[in-house]
Amino acid sequence: MLAKLRALHFAPLTAALALGCAPGGLPEEDDETVVEDDITLSNQDPSKILIYTSNIENLSKAAAGEPEACQGDWQDLLYFLASGDSVPDIVLFQQVSDNDQLDNVLVARMEELFGEEYGTIIAERDPASWDEADCAAKRHQTNAIVYRKSRFSYVDGTKKTWRSRVGEGCGEAKAARYVNVSAKLADRLRPHGNGYAEIAVGSIYWPVVDGCGVTNARAADEIMQSYSGAQMYVFGGDANLPELVEPKQPGSGFLPWYRRTNVGLGDASNLGYVDPVFAACAAGAGSELDRDACLVNNATMRFGSRYDFLFAKYKPEYNAKPVGTSGAITVDFDAAGAADAALTGKDNPNGYSMHKAVGAYVHW
Repeated sequence: MLAKLRALHFAPLTAALALGCAPGGLPEEDDETVVEDDITLSNQDPSKILIYTSNIENLSKAAAGEPEACQGDWQDLLYFLASGDSVPDIVLFQQVSDNDQLDNVLVARMEELFGEEYGTIIAERDPASWDEADCAAKRHQTNAIVYRKSRFSYVDGTKKTWRSRVGEGCGEAKAARYVNVSAKLADRLRPHGNGYAEIAVGSIYWPVVDGCGVTNARAADEIMQSYSGAQMYVFGGDANLPELVEPKQPGSGFLPWYRRTNVGLGDASNLGYVDPVFAACAAGAGSELDRDACLVNNATMRFGSRYDFLFAKYKPEYNAKPVGTSGAITVDFDAAGAADAALTGKDNPNGYSMHKAVGAYVHW
């Protein structure tokens, strides 16, 4: 059964994301039973790392009377990832409640479905309450990095945290949800010198304010480059900002933060990062309007904006060229629900989040 679902996973980006954004499936609650008539393989290609980013929204399920934004069927995403040719090597999560939820619920379920052990690095184990949350499940939020332990090992002492910037003067955001996290991982499949090649990774969550987008992008890059031993830098997460000036309007131009970050736009003082979705859209487009239309089709939010991004670049001394990427995908709610239904026989109609996950193979 898993083999039948794998065609859903890394279909060409423009085709995969012509799918609708409305959640699909049957109204019954999820069944925990999984038919195991196939084996999900881990990625053994030393030249590629399969990375996803996902704002999983506290694995929330709304109580009676709480808004739609608090509803979700978070396991849909995991069923979809389990149906692919390879399970993720690294996942950058945003909006997990605390260390207990990360380790004992989310990652425990990943390990059960994927057949792999995963390590975790969390920004704050027990984040302070965020009183502006629209439901009780979202009052405690933090960010995390999850990595496949059979491939990667955490380099001791390399965890770093920094706060996103917001408001006039771009001061530090106070809420715990805006504490970003990074670390360095050693790739056991990639010998380098007397050890292994290392990758710096970061999970980011920025405020919904464009005025500090450039500041936050530069801060993320500075953290990445502070890992002197890393050969590659990857950060991603919920930017809470679109890339297009008018998110549903091809040809409307790009916001300053995105022009500064994306190497494909060649802006002055560009930070040099490849956005795998942009790269795939540009490669398959006949014009800039076609490229932009592809980006619109890859909106990660239910209301039509692309807020969730993955960015990668090499350390210049390691490789002066832009990072190669392939298999870029934005995981549609319907496709994830279909994976759940195919593996369990039924699916809750809610989407797995208000945000769609973004993934790609990032090449060494």
